[in-house]
Amino acid sequence: MSDVLVPAICLPDLMQAFNLDHIDLLKVDIEGAEKEVFENSVEWIDRVSAMVIELHDRLKSGCSRAFYNATTGFSDQSTHDGEITFVRRDPGFIARKPARLRA
Repeated sequence: MSDVLVPAICLPDLMQAFNLDHIDLLKVDIEGAEKEVFENSVEWIDRVSAMVIELHDRLKSGCSRAFYNATTGFSDQSTHDGEITFVRRDPGFIARKPARLRA
């Protein structure tokens, strides 16, 4: 197998590019990269109300642990088929604006 470069963008940069303060529902399917994404989610995780994610510990150890550690502020959680997980915040949740967007 040869190395292939794949363009990527981090979530804070994507949110800035589209002028988004908040994400209602984030679908995550990144085939084993969950560990890296959620170990470094402090900048954006408070601006997401709900997530649907496929966790791939079979591809990389620690994916689920990183996700669950990052989503302790989410109140509801359900898992289907042992791989797809849904989490959401309380209905009254108000997203935290990042410092650069606060007036």
